[in-house]
Amino acid sequence: MNTKPIEELIIQSEENFRIAEAVVSALPGARHRLAVGFLARLDTRLKTKLQGWKSENPQTFFTDRGPCYSIWKPAWAGQYGLSLQFGDYGKKMRFGLYREIDQIGERPFCEELMNAVKDAFPHAVAEGWWEALILMESPAEDWSKMEILWRMHKDDSFLDDVADQLLELERISEPIVDGLVQKYKK
Repeated sequence: MNTKPIEELIIQSEENFRIAEAVVSALPGARHRLAVGFLARLDTRLKTKLQGWKSENPQTFFTDRGPCYSIWKPAWAGQYGLSLQFGDYGKKMRFGLYREIDQIGERPFCEELMNAVKDAFPHAVAEGWWEALILMESPAEDWSKMEILWRMHKDDSFLDDVADQLLELERISEPIVDGLVQKYKK
């Protein structure tokens, strides 16, 4: 985008300059509102399919380095859940099956689960807090771009794509995680 005409408009008057300053100041809040609205719609969509599941939305999008929207089956509480992470301030979107290391300690990664996940998501990896972590390529890897934010806000296929990936991960992982939770029951 050629910004030269916009710059010229901004410096034509003090009023234009103040309006530009107000727009710049309001942009982070507007980006945040778009993310919150999208995640509310995603939460509704997922909970329609995953009845009884619980969720958490930290409401710190594009200002914290890696906030996550998380959803979990009540039986998995404190152990596992599904998550959508706004990595690197939304520039590196990822999703996966997280593990509550503080609660489960040194529990080994589940090879059966990773093999099942890799069948659908070949680039999945297990690391740290993630039993399976997948870089989101579709609908976009970088959600910080304005055109992606607008799609997140207005394009129903964007929501469908994200929800479908999380639901596919749930379908693959639920029976295996149910078994893990039962195996390690205290």
